[in-house]
Amino acid sequence: MNINTQTMPMQPAIIPPSVCLPQNINFQELLETAARLCAEKACATPFTDFKQQFFTFIETERRPATAVIFKRAVLYLENFSEIKYLKDITPDLLSDFKQYLIRRGGSGAGANRYLRAVKTMMRWAERKKLVGAQDWNSVKYLRENKGRLRFYTEEQVKKILAVAKGGWKLVVLLGARAGLRRGEIANLKWTDVDFINNQLFIAPHKTDKYRYVPMAADLRAALEAASNNSAGEYVINVGENGRDKPWWLGSFFRKILAAAGVSGAGCIHALRHTFASHLVQNGVDIYTVSKLLGHSRIKITEIYVHLYAKNMQSAIDRLPVI
Repeated sequence: MNINTQTMPMQPAIIPPSVCLPQNINFQELLETAARLCAEKACATPFTDFKQQFFTFIETERRPATAVIFKRAVLYLENFSEIKYLKDITPDLLSDFKQYLIRRGGSGAGANRYLRAVKTMMRWAERKKLVGAQDWNSVKYLRENKGRLRFYTEEQVKKILAVAKGGWKLVVLLGARAGLRRGEIANLKWTDVDFINNQLFIAPHKTDKYRYVPMAADLRAALEAASNNSAGEYVINVGENGRDKPWWLGSFFRKILAAAGVSGAGCIHALRHTFASHLVQNGVDIYTVSKLLGHSRIKITEIYVHLYAKNMQSAIDRLPVI
């Protein structure tokens, strides 16, 4: 039987009483309840599960060296306090964590690095709606002691080179004669050494920019000698099972300093300061030094300006006699 639906009268929709909405709905109360339920869900987020999610993010979105800092910050935080849930991390806890970092004997800059990492992690969690927003700005950073710039004199570099054996001599030269950072030294490959144009290609490490650094004569000679006996991909192959630890270069370098009888500037980064300081003391302008170091801003290079003392006096001496 065919039914002509066009001629049938439309029946009004009937809403069962069980689903009828009450007339006095408080929508603000509903929103507050929804927010509370979301907060309760965040409170139940196990920190172990969150770590896996966050570490996956930083391993894909950040440089390997930066990811190491974040992981180390979380490790120190868990050593300081038992973190079961994401909600356990609060500004108050972070303030106490700051004191813990100080007691560990680290520098103000080092403590600030880990504080900054934890803050960044928690703000990322807030954007993901995994935890409620908190006032992370209330946790103040430590005052960083700029202090005296640490670098090695020419005589100290000679003493260090005298006791540095094998690949460690290259480590010293790459820092003190080319200004490479620790990570740049560790990751330098033979394909980055251009003997034809007498320069090193420094791949992006701490910044997004690559750079070329001309080779000093003594550095080039050492690299040429090492290249004849190297079968590996990397220029530097020293230490024991070192490449799985970010401190694999610096830890042994202190032993070299002790053997050389050199004290004061006790870290491998001082080799980079040495390179810049020697350039400045010998009249190289700050702009050129900045480019050789691969600084993103020339303001960073201004820490070496005070070493221009002799050059400044020479400039003053050129004033005309009045």
